[in-house]
Amino acid sequence: MKRFVLLLIAVLLCISLSGCSEETGEKTEQAYAVLTDEGSLVFFRSTEEYENNTVYDSVKDISGYTYSGKVFGGIETYNNNYDSVSWYSYADSIKTVRVSPGQTIAPIKMSGWFSGCRNLESFSATGFDTSNVITMDLLFYGCRSLTSLDLSSFDTRNVTGMAWMFINCVSLESLDISSFNTSKVKNMDSMFLNCNSLISLTLGKDFVGFDSTTSLLFQLWTNGEVVKTTTELYREYPANAEEMAGTWTLFVEEEQNTVKP
Repeated sequence: MKRFVLLLIAVLLCISLSGCSEETGEKTEQAYAVLTDEGSLVFFRSTEEYENNTVYDSVKDISGYTYSGKVFGGIETYNNNYDSVSWYSYADSIKTVRVSPGQTIAPIKMSGWFSGCRNLESFSATGFDTSNVITMDLLFYGCRSLTSLDLSSFDTRNVTGMAWMFINCVSLESLDISSFNTSKVKNMDSMFLNCNSLISLTLGKDFVGFDSTTSLLFQLWTNGEVVKTTTELYREYPANAEEMAGTWTLFVEEEQNTVKP
């Protein structure tokens, strides 16, 4: 009888807790994104349930931060084509992208996530766990307003597709992809096509799939030690990535006397 009473008390206590799960009595965290009126696409985690593609006056994340705007769900289970991303129809409204402080978003596919965000001016990679991502095709396609992009925290060890990743980022001047591991990438077609403003490109020791299909602007590049044409980078970098890793910048005539032979 005593055991029954204790069990009954435990059940009643669990039921009294809002959102109690059947096993642990704890609410389940889910990943969302909210597009604010100011044009910020903020990714966050919450134990509350929000409807996809729905406007809320206030949503609350697990850290207590609140936001208002149109909310999108299914962030970590997205498994479709780039044009089916929930916020794709609102791409023109997106000016900044970030993850809410202290939280982690771990998607599986990121194909076309920011495709067509032509007014995107700022992207923060902090909080994105990309270690399980398998596709990044068209990720920043047409982000015409971006001038710099630091993706040095991206873990791409499982990525198989990077085609058209930065295509038509026509204002992009500085790109840091020093953490990129391309050992599993099968398609890098036109990765840098029409990045005509690029003057600084930082590569790492695991960027081993570099070739002419990436469509890097044909010009002279220097790391401060030597000068290479784009064709020479294609030919030499994969086999010598560890020693050639670093920042390569557009070579200009004024540097002629400072570059070591």
